[in-house]
Amino acid sequence: MKCSKCGSEIENNSKICPNCNAKVNTDKFPVWVIVLLILFCSGFFVIPVIGLVAALTIPSLVVSTDNAKARAVIKKEYAQFNQALLMGKAISDKEYIQTEDILEKYLLEHLNLKKVDGDMLILADDTEFNFTKISDTCSPAPTSGEYSSKTACAKFLFDVNGFDKGLNKKPVSVRKLNDRFVLLLYSDKIVPESGSIEDKVLNNISD
Repeated sequence: MKCSKCGSEIENNSKICPNCNAKVNTDKFPVWVIVLLILFCSGFFVIPVIGLVAALTIPSLVVSTDNAKARAVIKKEYAQFNQALLMGKAISDKEYIQTEDILEKYLLEHLNLKKVDGDMLILADDTEFNFTKISDTCSPAPTSGEYSSKTACAKFLFDVNGFDKGLNKKPVSVRKLNDRFVLLLYSDKIVPESGSIEDKVLNNISD
């Protein structure tokens, strides 16, 4: 090996350079290796690594949690609205065909509403929704099972977080439902549009 001070060749087991009398470093590991080991064991590098892993995994966990919540709300409101509609029809002494009558007499009277603020309605579970009338009269859902806004009499827009919070976006896939979804009203049932993301969720169909 060579002397680190003068560069002269010296024997491996030498402790002093015979040329310049400099002390020969006989440490098995370089100092920088020892320093790195100490830093690693003290957590100097562990914390940044944990932070990096968290930064990569937490967003996906949040999306997964939000997606599960949106899926649960879609199924819950679908069941709740259909139950209210059927209850309204069962106890009513009159058969309504006007869209506004069906909304008010059959449906809204039997929903567990927390607040009504103009066109915006808030359910007891804090899900907000509004409705848009498509036609003046309401017909039964097509027997073909093809549901669309062209044949429905009204459209419900729901927002899981509230209309003034969150993403305020409709679903783009079963894996990315976001916080808004749509259901259609017929005189005998409330359904998602055929082939829509909501339809896939309610029928447990994957992308």
